[in-house]
Amino acid sequence: MGGFWTSLTLRAGDQRRVAEAVRRLGRVAFIGAPSDGWIPVFDAASDEQDEDEIMESGKGLTRELGTSGLAVLVHDGDELCYWLFDRGTLVDKYESWPGYHEGQAPSPEGGDPDTLCRVLGVRCDPADVRAVLHELTDHADALFIHESLAKALGMPQSSIGLGYGYLEQGDPSDSPDDAAFRAGLGHVGDEEDQPRTGPRAVPPPAPADSRAQFLPFVKPGSAPEADLVVMRATMMDEVADKLIGDGGTAAFLEFLDERLASVGDDPASLRSLQAQVPFLLALSRRSSEASFRARVDDLLKAIAEAS
Repeated sequence: MGGFWTSLTLRAGDQRRVAEAVRRLGRVAFIGAPSDGWIPVFDAASDEQDEDEIMESGKGLTRELGTSGLAVLVHDGDELCYWLFDRGTLVDKYESWPGYHEGQAPSPEGGDPDTLCRVLGVRCDPADVRAVLHELTDHADALFIHESLAKALGMPQSSIGLGYGYLEQGDPSDSPDDAAFRAGLGHVGDEEDQPRTGPRAVPPPAPADSRAQFLPFVKPGSAPEADLVVMRATMMDEVADKLIGDGGTAAFLEFLDERLASVGDDPASLRSLQAQVPFLLALSRRSSEASFRARVDDLLKAIAEAS
């Protein structure tokens, strides 16, 4: 179980200029603050996971701004896709799990590390990017891949794990502009909307026992690591709340029981199962039923013993 989000991170430095391009194209989006030559855009239509909208937004904005950008889509926390745009042209495409909907094993397709580094104009080691795109095939954690790819390319933390829908959530009385201000973003929706920048949120300290959940490129104890811990924990809690509210916990635990019984000597299957540990911990945190938490604890122990 996992999140759904879509973002387009542009090589740009002027938030207002990006907002003007979004408005000219008639799109609705949250726009992040500039960060080391990047500006993330969270497009409303693209967040419906519609590839046509992603293509239209990516081509249109990079053409309008004369720049490059990387659009990323994550589906259910399992599958990650990206589209690399350069001045209105699609130049590279990647899927971490093209056979996801058919139940096939993960086998990435596309994704050229050299093209990615060159077109985005970043100092990165193509070998690191290749490891992220083509060697992390023994787990189904798209957030981990997104975090790792962003770190390898020097992309801002605000580009990870967020989409228009997530940013729009909050106080039911909030307008999109209120949500944007609270998150330190700009919002463009119609002719009356004026992009503005709000205060930047300061994340709480990271839990000391969460280091094992992180990507290999983050220096232990660094601020980005703390941001990622908070971001992942928040997302896991939101998805856990939804699963509990929808009454889907029994089926999910049954699925994990079956997966655990079939692991055998297959290390890839075991690592895929281990990738569910953070979500199991979130379920335990969010559930009020002692019997359910006890069953989750039993599963966590069984996974640890299988390791």
